[in-house]
Amino acid sequence: MNQTTALIRLAFSCQRRIVIAMIALVAVGQIIVWGTALLHPQWLQHNVLPMTMVCSLLPAALFSFVVFDYGFQTDLNFTASSCNHWLLRMPVAAWKIAIVPVVLRTLWVAALWTLVQQGEAWTQGRTGWPWLAPCLSLSAGAIWVMVLTWRPFANPWFRLLSLLSVAIGFYFCIALIFDGRSMVPVEWRGLVPTVGLVVAGLFYSSGVAASFAAIRLARTNTQGIIPETDRRPAVARRVLNDSVSQRASKPANFRRPYHALLWHQWIRIRTSAYSTVALYLIPAIGLYVAVVPFSGPAFIMLNVLLAYAGIFASSGNQLDAAARQPSSLPTYLIASPISSATIAWTRAIVPLAVASVIYLSIGAVLAVWAIWPSNRTNWIAWAESFRSWFNGQDATPMFGLRLVGSFCVAFLATYLSRVASYWWIGMTGRTWFVMAASVVGMIFYFVPLSIFLAWFMKQNDWQAVQAMGRWGWQWMPTAFFVAMACKVIAVAIAAYLLRHRRLASTRAIASVACGWVAICVILAGTLTMLIPDSRISFAWMLAVATLTVPLARIFAMPLALAWNRHR
Repeated sequence: MNQTTALIRLAFSCQRRIVIAMIALVAVGQIIVWGTALLHPQWLQHNVLPMTMVCSLLPAALFSFVVFDYGFQTDLNFTASSCNHWLLRMPVAAWKIAIVPVVLRTLWVAALWTLVQQGEAWTQGRTGWPWLAPCLSLSAGAIWVMVLTWRPFANPWFRLLSLLSVAIGFYFCIALIFDGRSMVPVEWRGLVPTVGLVVAGLFYSSGVAASFAAIRLARTNTQGIIPETDRRPAVARRVLNDSVSQRASKPANFRRPYHALLWHQWIRIRTSAYSTVALYLIPAIGLYVAVVPFSGPAFIMLNVLLAYAGIFASSGNQLDAAARQPSSLPTYLIASPISSATIAWTRAIVPLAVASVIYLSIGAVLAVWAIWPSNRTNWIAWAESFRSWFNGQDATPMFGLRLVGSFCVAFLATYLSRVASYWWIGMTGRTWFVMAASVVGMIFYFVPLSIFLAWFMKQNDWQAVQAMGRWGWQWMPTAFFVAMACKVIAVAIAAYLLRHRRLASTRAIASVACGWVAICVILAGTLTMLIPDSRISFAWMLAVATLTVPLARIFAMPLALAWNRHR
């Protein structure tokens, strides 16, 4: 067997199960789309076929960023190269190691884009989409992601910043190819396809060249295979870890097991939290306070930035040896007599608390914004633009404060609830389950949204849309009741499994449920007081809070952790 064939087989075997699943999904989706189009041509005017095509091709398209790789490390916080270290030591040319995944990813993306282009041309009549430039751009994005995981970095933050730069370049290429004509003057629009193809070609060729350089660097750099020297960030981290180890080796008395777990979890994420505050949060707040005036988009973007800062801060230090174990749990926790419920719920509390503290720094920005007269004027004008939406009788300054306060409370509750909702998936410690749950979650959210947007964009009568909205509002109590019933069933099943498998006591389950009820009541009362609309009742806010704040998935955390411990 020659080297090229062996590399191709290795690239396939690393993700063979997911590759087979994606190929089967695409094949089934295409059979349904083309078979339905042939047997029932009248369905071409409906949204069934486009949604089927999206459901079959979207997971495969997202998978193109990780497919056909030799990598063994999926953590972006890892400083060394993610390319297979055994392969890097083999007497195989660097260009040959790099070119096989590059070609395979290019062929994969080209096949998917061909299916999308031909499907849209036949089912929807859209024949103006280019082929070569999108293939090069999409392939280049997948190749650049592979390059940044192959390349060793002295600090994982450099890899994240590089990924951000690649994302900006990828977005620029796609926008230039598909929407470039509307971005340039009329006399230059004829050159847009050629310029888009050239830019896509440069983006692709630079990714291919960078892949060769990444393999060569991973083979020769001390951070590539086996780190032999420590740079300043590594030294600082080692000193911190040594101090933590010294503190851990000293006798310490904790009254409860969860007290020790709280301390341990904070020590694990402390470095990440401090780095986020110093390198991300303080510069962002300073920029907003000193440069950016108050406006609606600036306020929304501030919320998004603080949410991402909370995620980065609570992600923890994934560079220690425990984070590289297949179980994703330290071995002493796996073998400890502490219950899975105590470990799971305690390990979730600290990151959520850190993310909450990070987000609450928005109060400092709002306070400084309120000091400047020009910002107060913009704030009042922005609030006045929403007055017609509400039935409030407040004075203008109080109306603006209540509007911003209600948005912040609702955003924080939704943000923390979504983070807590998906935390149990990572506690399973299984990569295939995490990827499958991520794909299913995206389909669950994006397919209904796509159906609604496709219907909304086809409407020409605004009065008909309003009538449909009023009709939908009449069914809202029924929808809330059905959703609440489904949630009660899920909670009952999760609680039964906890007791049946002896993972949590009845008292612990009742305590978590009472805490959930208290959070929902406090959230509903706060929103009822803050929202400047007399039509908003406490009952409606309580219904929204009970559907937003998760409970069944909180009960699922010990189940997932027990599955992780007993693998």
